[in-house]
Amino acid sequence: MLEFFRSIRLGGLSIFGVTLPGILLLGFTSLGLVFPLVLVATSLTGGHLSSIMHFAERNQVAGGLVVLVLGYTLGYVLRLFSPDELDSISGKHVRQQMPECERDVWPYTGCPGDKFPYFCTRRYLEARDLTDAAELVTWGPDKNCQSTPACDFHAKQPSGAKPHISAPDGKRSKTVVNGIRLELAQKNADFAAFSESNEAHIRLMFGAWLATRWAWRPVLFGTVTSMLYLIVGCCGALREWIGIPKSAEFVTGVIWCSNLFCLEVVLLLCMWWIAAKIQSVFHYRRVGELVYVLQAWAICRRDEVDKVSA
Repeated sequence: MLEFFRSIRLGGLSIFGVTLPGILLLGFTSLGLVFPLVLVATSLTGGHLSSIMHFAERNQVAGGLVVLVLGYTLGYVLRLFSPDELDSISGKHVRQQMPECERDVWPYTGCPGDKFPYFCTRRYLEARDLTDAAELVTWGPDKNCQSTPACDFHAKQPSGAKPHISAPDGKRSKTVVNGIRLELAQKNADFAAFSESNEAHIRLMFGAWLATRWAWRPVLFGTVTSMLYLIVGCCGALREWIGIPKSAEFVTGVIWCSNLFCLEVVLLLCMWWIAAKIQSVFHYRRVGELVYVLQAWAICRRDEVDKVSA
């Protein structure tokens, strides 16, 4: 029964982590771009906004289903992208805020090509006295990042070479970490469930950040469109010069457009705030996820040794 509820929880978290960023992207672009364009087009052509509102009210259930389907589809597309770019931006921000003593042992060096699971993870774990977990780290310029600085190591690689190579067997470092996750799932379901939960939260944060990044240009375009329409609506001479009649639909459109303009400005500020907050904490969460996976696998290996010794 516990396994059943754990599966339900992880499944729900995965679906939520995919759908929410997609709904954010859909909501940002709808409120910031689609609605203003529809409003302007309806007002200029003499259409009635009330008919559109009545149609939406009559089809609320169908509209909700469409939003969920489109949200899941867009979220799945967002999930196909690697979070390494956000991790690099967040990592550089995190390193700037650190004291020098902590920066010297941080797993991410900020060098070109350094990305998850990072050049100097072993040195970081040893500095935290996590020697069992440190023994699992086989990638990086050398075992302790001391004899060869990470940036020098990257610069000396042949053109096109991948810096994240595991020394003993030639595997990429991400392949090593993914292999540890698979073995962890086989050895200890509790550890694996917590690891999957951490990864799902990281994917959710990345999806929300990418949604704001994709949506800010359309929202900005919609904001400018609403502002121009307000200028035309408030300036009678300009309206007459363009040749737009002052109809009831036009006045209603100006009123709605003023409300939408305020909403779009707030939307842009919220998008900026969401992106800034995620960038300030994302790297910490990703380093924490890596450390947890390595610690959990080190504990599993130690328990196996203890059982054999007993």
